Amino acid sequence: MADTKPDIIKDINEEESEGQPNEYMDKAHFTKNRTRIIICMIFILTADGMDMQLFNFVIMPFGAYFNLDDADILIQIVASSVFLGIIIGSVIASLLTKRFGRILTINCANLLYLLSRLIMSIWLYIPLFIICRILYGLALGVIIPIFMNIYGEYLPNTIRGFLLMVAWSFFGFGELITYILGLIIMPELQKDRLQTILLVLTIFPFLNFVICFILLIDSPKGNLLSKKRNQPMNVIEIPMINLNPDLEEKTEEKEINKPKFNNESYSTKAIIKEMFEPDLKKTSILMILIFIFLGYNAFGIYPITSYFLDYLDEQENGNLEEKRETPARDIIVNKIWYSIADIFANIIGGIFGEFRRFGRKGGVMIFLVLGAVAVILGLFKKILFEITSPIFSGCTQIYVNIVMNYVVEIYPTKIRDTSTSLLYLVYRFTCFLCNYISLGFYNVNRYIPFIIYAIFSVLAFIFTWALPYEMAGKSMK
Repeated sequence: MADTKPDIIKDINEEESEGQPNEYMDKAHFTKNRTRIIICMIFILTADGMDMQLFNFVIMPFGAYFNLDDADILIQIVASSVFLGIIIGSVIASLLTKRFGRILTINCANLLYLLSRLIMSIWLYIPLFIICRILYGLALGVIIPIFMNIYGEYLPNTIRGFLLMVAWSFFGFGELITYILGLIIMPELQKDRLQTILLVLTIFPFLNFVICFILLIDSPKGNLLSKKRNQPMNVIEIPMINLNPDLEEKTEEKEINKPKFNNESYSTKAIIKEMFEPDLKKTSILMILIFIFLGYNAFGIYPITSYFLDYLDEQENGNLEEKRETPARDIIVNKIWYSIADIFANIIGGIFGEFRRFGRKGGVMIFLVLGAVAVILGLFKKILFEITSPIFSGCTQIYVNIVMNYVVEIYPTKIRDTSTSLLYLVYRFTCFLCNYISLGFYNVNRYIPFIIYAIFSVLAFIFTWALPYEMAGKSMK
């Protein structure tokens, strides 16, 4: 008889497929299903990185097309609207997975991502452009936390931290592709070429949708959890009249011994309550605070680094340097180097996170200290700031992604989707606010945003040290 088992079961034996996949999943077998997930990871994270930076190099033809300058409020709204979508996506991600399952949710979100990008490329109308930016931000907000859970559940515990960081390096790879494309097509960045450029760039969301639709599968842990959720609640049935007492007694005994699952235990309210049960309460509270600090560090000083560099130049030379003929090209070249540094930084962070001497917590604390020291040193001289800014940027990339991976690992499968979505929401909402808060601080005093970075790094160091669990080399629940 032909083997009719689904692919999700073919890689594991019968006993493991019935509820104990940890032992198998922690072995570093390079299976067909793992290969499928890795391919999906490459496309999803690369597309995410590309879209986070897409608007940066189409902003000039966009502004020219609609007769707007860089300081116009509409430009700022269009640029930040994607973050609003990501926040909304983080809110609804776990609700959708509980209702429709992980794979259908991700495939529908990928379709929304593709359609919104296509619509905003065909009809160049500012309100529609903003709506589409919100929609594909929503799609990414749903896809990333849920997919990273699937990806993490497929990885062996011996190298899970490293491979999770490798995944985030593809986010930097997506940024790198965007900047290289921006450099190549910059001579074509005219308002009459805007629609053509946007349409060409839609090929990447299309490839992402096709690849995930064909290859994406849930993990054994997620598959088993879905089976439990789909089992009906215990229902009281009116028994048939039975004239055989022995048969009736056996039937009652069978019903008593039958496993029962209560769907109410999978409600969002119940899951959030479980996040704050005694064994996870301290971890959840500390993680919320850590993500607030990291949200500022990741995005709080990002929009002001170029302004501060000009300020240091003015302080040292008495006036600003003459405006260069092609500043946009120089900026993109600089961002290309930053993206390359971020890719290698994630790989280095993954290696540190796997050292038993450091672990996840130790890796985060090391790079928090390095980032804070680099920021403080860069405040004194322009040349120091030029040297240290890639260092603290890379350190920030490393410890933010290690913490995100820790969230995937620390929570049990039953509450993983909801807990990761909630904590990603805290992080992304903080990122959204800090884009504007840091500019306000900068206008009060040029040094305040950087001092806050150093203070938040110290606080995040203390709270990371206080986390009760280390996940390096340990199986996911």
